[in-house]
Amino acid sequence: MQRLVFVACFVLLLCTITRPPESGDWPQFRGPGGQGHSPAETLPLEWERTKNVDWQVEVPGKGWSSPAFVGGRVYLTTAVAANGNPRTNDAAQSLRALCLDATTGETLWNVEIFRQDKGSIHQKNSHASPTPIVDDGQVFVHFGTNGTDALTTAGKIVWRNSSIKYQPVHGSGGSPALVGDRLIFSCDGASEPFVIALDRKTGRTLWKVPRPTAPGNQFAFSTPLPIEVGGKTQVVLPGANHVCSYDPHSGEELWGSATSAASR
Repeated sequence: MQRLVFVACFVLLLCTITRPPESGDWPQFRGPGGQGHSPAETLPLEWERTKNVDWQVEVPGKGWSSPAFVGGRVYLTTAVAANGNPRTNDAAQSLRALCLDATTGETLWNVEIFRQDKGSIHQKNSHASPTPIVDDGQVFVHFGTNGTDALTTAGKIVWRNSSIKYQPVHGSGGSPALVGDRLIFSCDGASEPFVIALDRKTGRTLWKVPRPTAPGNQFAFSTPLPIEVGGKTQVVLPGANHVCSYDPHSGEELWGSATSAASR
């Protein structure tokens, strides 16, 4: 597992990296399979500015997304405030994807994906919180209601989809999951939450299904988790007051469990 630390520091982020991983790539949120498992046995357990750190570089803007590591490269997202102050969360933002060389920290490319007008988020969130996915020569980045994008690993934009709208609460948090040829994520906003699947090749919507609702808050910030049950793939996705499983091909709800507000 690649070990990286991001520190918000006024107008920049600091990307700190240890030696290259011994256990292979880490292509998405919580690594291969989305379970946070790594077979590595000799990773360092302590870090200081000069201990078990190979390099540290400044990254403009602010982003809470985790880095992805594939093929000796680090992929991450950030949001650069138009006024130059990342602490001003309601300023216009340049939403960006970056690629760094994992050996040297050199920035290989830095691409603007979307330009966001003013919009408020929670003070503890960022405008770039979902983690990229890297798979088979493509990089998928997600910025919530601002849109979703696919790039090549060389930084060339393949497609953009900014048509999926909902009313976010506190900004975005959950990352997408790549399940076969589908990019699946939740849109659990203030009302009428739903789950959606995009075609990984074109970005067009393949299916969209409503989420169960109950009295109280509708918003949530979960990442889908593909699992195998009886030789078939299903996608487990918690939401506000419930957890459901979906067929990744059709969006059909396979099972669900709700928790009432009174029992929490």
